[in-house]
Amino acid sequence: MSMRLSQLVAKELHLLNYIETPATVSLNGVTSFELKSGFITYRVFLVQNNDEEKMTVAEASKLAAFYNSKFFHETVTNNHLAIPCGHFERSFRIEDDGATYLVFVVRIENGRRKLHLSEGELGQFLRVIGENHEIIRRYQVSMEPKLVGILKEAIQGELAQYFSLPAEVVPRLEAVLQHEEHCAEPPDRSLGEVEHEVVDISEWENVHFGDVALDLSYLIISSAEPSVRRNKYMTIFRRYYYARVDRRPTSFPLADLKRLFRKHHKRAVILGIEPLLEILTSSVDEEMKRAHSYRWESALEDAYNFTTVDYVSDNEHCLFSK
Repeated sequence: MSMRLSQLVAKELHLLNYIETPATVSLNGVTSFELKSGFITYRVFLVQNNDEEKMTVAEASKLAAFYNSKFFHETVTNNHLAIPCGHFERSFRIEDDGATYLVFVVRIENGRRKLHLSEGELGQFLRVIGENHEIIRRYQVSMEPKLVGILKEAIQGELAQYFSLPAEVVPRLEAVLQHEEHCAEPPDRSLGEVEHEVVDISEWENVHFGDVALDLSYLIISSAEPSVRRNKYMTIFRRYYYARVDRRPTSFPLADLKRLFRKHHKRAVILGIEPLLEILTSSVDEEMKRAHSYRWESALEDAYNFTTVDYVSDNEHCLFSK
């Protein structure tokens, strides 16, 4: 990304003094960076606006991801939902070297954040997010071989030091990708109320609020410490499930969430490759790099064990989960 683009964005936001973070590009192709001014951080998302008639699958994925994330942030802000994604500030277009870019900005202020998803408030944009998610998912599947190749090359170099079993990472990942687990999704298609503290999640491009197990599993696998993920996931599911049953008829049993949690490890691991490599090649401290690597590698280990006959189920009864 050219320096001029960030300067044009800062001008639109009327920022004179700010600190700019390096730009990153998500798997779906959306560029993001932050402009820090005082106690406020502006997280900027942008994509190039191409001719729709000549658009490739990759370009369509970029726009779908951009609008998915933008629509999500707008709805969260307009409905005052306490979700850790920042407040939608504004959207605009900028011109640079004959190209047009679509931009939206969210404002993030200092403080602890908790996740609180409301069933009624999220239901209103289920359809739009679902349609965009289908476009994004098809593109992500086509990118899986490339992601594995990038990870393989990275582990053969200096990044191997951040993995406990670097030689096992790619073989396990390939085994997970080849495995298909057939387990029906719950027919109920929107998230209920959840209150659980998680890390700040910035890439809301992939959110789709469809299969409740997928959305809850993705949050737990991508943000919780391995000990919490392995030993407390049913506590989180149970809290969600019984709160939901109290509010509305629910047509799937709690045990379905446990089965699907294992199934969705595969997807959470794949989606985690890009942010993992981003962290490991950044300037953050070693402790953060190793913590992120450990969280991802342990999730891969679990996903791999779920696909092998060596995995022994704990047969944990949902009612008596820890």
